[in-house]
Amino acid sequence: MILTISTISLGVLRIRYMKRLHLILIGATCGILANHLAAGPVSTQIFGWGYNGIGAATGIKPPAGQLDLESGAVWLARQPLTNIISIAAGYQHSLALQSDGTVLGWGFNNCGQATGSSDGTNGFVRINGVVLSNVVAISAGFLHSLALKSDGTVVAWGSSAYGETTVPEGLSNIVAVSAGWYHSLALKKDGKVVMWPNPIKEGWWSPTVLPSLTNIVAIATTKNLWGTGDDMVLKSDGTVVTWGIKSGHSHSITGVSNVVALAAGAEGLALTREGTVFEISLHSDADSHSEEARQHGGLTNVVAIAAGGSRCLALKREGTVTVVWGDNYPYLPSEPLHLTNVIGIAAGENFCLALQTNAP
Repeated sequence: MILTISTISLGVLRIRYMKRLHLILIGATCGILANHLAAGPVSTQIFGWGYNGIGAATGIKPPAGQLDLESGAVWLARQPLTNIISIAAGYQHSLALQSDGTVLGWGFNNCGQATGSSDGTNGFVRINGVVLSNVVAISAGFLHSLALKSDGTVVAWGSSAYGETTVPEGLSNIVAVSAGWYHSLALKKDGKVVMWPNPIKEGWWSPTVLPSLTNIVAIATTKNLWGTGDDMVLKSDGTVVTWGIKSGHSHSITGVSNVVALAAGAEGLALTREGTVFEISLHSDADSHSEEARQHGGLTNVVAIAAGGSRCLALKREGTVTVVWGDNYPYLPSEPLHLTNVIGIAAGENFCLALQTNAP
């Protein structure tokens, strides 16, 4: 069985696990994006660890009085999740894309950010009562989520206090999406970036930046709890640009080249073609038009990256997970060293997910 997970514009890395060929996406957002669905069932499972007080890590909320720090396989409706090709982690909710193009959600669901309905149940994402289908990419933000459909359109659900789920009318030809804390980004096929809610209405200054963003191949939204910070884009020449979503200041990132993937959380990460990882500050409001990236020393052979509010992860070529850096307080233990055959990673506010293949 060959599990095909690929990007639209960044290409794929071919990694061998146990003599089976898998095409692994280098993620542009928190987790894996997929635009080519597997032809049939796939043998995968999700492992979660960290804060699990509302079930975001494992899908099962612990009983009252029980320790809310958990690790283990994700279960929904008393069944382990299989046939998963993509994962995403938000503030305190998680999403999984199945090989048939449907989406599952679990965890914090007070605004319907996990499943499209705030009825307290985990399971299929439903929009107006209908199971969401034909999905090829997912992204989880603060209290909302995004899905990219195979026809290039975008579906959003959850909180829209700032208009973050109000998808611009007529939005089409989209190849990637990224859900931030209070806003959303979409990448068009022509390399341009669309942002909503209306930045002018909310007093943001990003419209002065977005028209200048061209030849973009990947996007990543900041995951700052207060809705501030910088978003990131990757240009076709392998360079990175960030901009303050409220300050309007843009920065060309220096000190790193040949970038193939981005991840944005409380801080930013850039993955190079050589398999090295660079850290990028997402908190600069200076007038300077450049910002220097810092290489994470000693980290090599990386094929995917993920960044959350409290933790950054790197997926190594051999299928193991490495913590790049992060805040251990209060709910994040070290990475599970026993995890193998990992093909995808995602980082939430204070929990993490890993997608594993069970294929021999």
